Amino acid sequence: MSSFDPRKNRQPEGNNGLLLAALAAVLFMMGWDYFAPQQNSVAQPVAEQSTINGMPGAPAAIAGQAMASAQSSDADAASPSVQRIALESASLSGGVALVGGRIDELDLKNYTVTLEGSQTVQLLSPSGKRVQFFDAGWQSVNVPVPTGNATWQAKGDKLTPKSPLVLTWSNDEGQTFTRTFTMDEKGYTVRIIDEVMNKSNRDIQVGHYAQIHRADGIEQGGDGYEEEVSTFYNFIGPEALIEGIKYEHDYDDIKKEKVFKYTGQKGWAAIKSRYFVTAVIPDQQSENTWQFKHSKVGERDFYSAIVQAPMVNLVAANGGTFTKSYRVYMGPNKRQEMAKEGVNLEDSVDYGWYHAIALPIYKAMMFLYDYVGNLGVAIILVTIGLKILLMPLAAKSYRSMARLKKLTPKMEALKERYGDNREQMGLEMMKLYKQHKVNPASGCWPMLLQIPIFFAFYKVILISFEFRHEPLGLWIDDLSANDPFFVLPVLMGASMWFQQKLNPPATDPVQRQVMQALPIIFTVMFALFPAGLVLYWLVNNVVSIAQQWIITKRIEKAEEK
Repeated sequence: MSSFDPRKNRQPEGNNGLLLAALAAVLFMMGWDYFAPQQNSVAQPVAEQSTINGMPGAPAAIAGQAMASAQSSDADAASPSVQRIALESASLSGGVALVGGRIDELDLKNYTVTLEGSQTVQLLSPSGKRVQFFDAGWQSVNVPVPTGNATWQAKGDKLTPKSPLVLTWSNDEGQTFTRTFTMDEKGYTVRIIDEVMNKSNRDIQVGHYAQIHRADGIEQGGDGYEEEVSTFYNFIGPEALIEGIKYEHDYDDIKKEKVFKYTGQKGWAAIKSRYFVTAVIPDQQSENTWQFKHSKVGERDFYSAIVQAPMVNLVAANGGTFTKSYRVYMGPNKRQEMAKEGVNLEDSVDYGWYHAIALPIYKAMMFLYDYVGNLGVAIILVTIGLKILLMPLAAKSYRSMARLKKLTPKMEALKERYGDNREQMGLEMMKLYKQHKVNPASGCWPMLLQIPIFFAFYKVILISFEFRHEPLGLWIDDLSANDPFFVLPVLMGASMWFQQKLNPPATDPVQRQVMQALPIIFTVMFALFPAGLVLYWLVNNVVSIAQQWIITKRIEKAEEK
């Protein structure tokens, strides 16, 4: 890709330095993806100031329970003093705590922690190392409201798709608060209606909020089945989509700034882990305040994603009511599942820089998966399809490389003839290229195009839920994990070595040695990559070898005639 520069005594080397450039690009883009600032997270922290009853934030009552269980050897122990109403559907299993009227126990029945085990994924828990739960509440001026520590009364003994659950709480001043839960047989959404009825003889002001809480314990590495800290390829933590703009703040930022606030009508707020998400989806009808908040409760740090509605005036109308409807999604970070909510919740899956390329690749693989039933096969088919699509540009490169390889003896002769006179040797090589109509730079384009495609595949396979625990077949039982026997990385390295043999060797001895070492370097590096990504690179190399071999043979036959 270089040209001769007499000031630096350099001559072109075809595309022999291209893999070095590709490796440098990989390191740069990975580093940029990690260190680059988030484009949309620009709000300034807002200081808290309010005398209103019922402020959003982590309820203090749960702190003692969470603290005690975190110190216990039984991380799943729940406080026996908290009464819960069972929650059950084909997809979900858990409980609604009468203290706070919150959903604080939830297992995803369709997903297991490990591939071989039977323990289901626990998304919400009031205790242990991984404390996370949903709750909601009311704000008011000079009126008692049910806080996160209030005890509700239940009408019903179980929440199922066929039996809604109704909770009530009343104060001594004539207000009754009702919370109604409903759910479907399938899916991961619970619909909630919160209502306040004013039976007093005076007007009151009330406001509503719904929130997701996550306790500390993040630094210890999560819950054993996924990392709980952001990586260079995936954000983990509180996030929101507000009026089409994505906002993300990691736990350290929220702890430092205490509160981040935004305003907007439409959107959602969530706390996301690598493969699962818990999100509050308001009714999209009113201007809300969206918050990411840190609370210190006892010795534990709580992080909250909050949707807060504005205060309204509720008149004394012999039973005047105010109602707030919303949903809570608690399930896999799976685009097709989240898209059912109709609020762009699927945008929680963010491919970053590579979204414009990654999303079509993801959709193509999901489309093929519906027909072939194997995501590994879908990766192979999409890779072949991309190679065919880029074939016209690649063919031009392969023709140039084939002609350049045939010039290798003449290039070696020039090297022997001019010896240390690198400037003259470079000029003679340029004449040789011009005489035979060879452009070494043309070999760069296929690799340059492969770099963003590679990163798009990297993002799709590492982030997309569909690859979790998805088998290829034979010894590969999880495309999102590395090959346990390193067969694919070795085959990938071998294909890389063979592909180098089809290209003209570097004339510089040092560069030649580096190029010879690259297949080994990439094999070691790819040994820890997900099997699905290594499969893509292997298939890409094999198809490239086949294309280059066919084009080279055609050129040889044409020249023989």
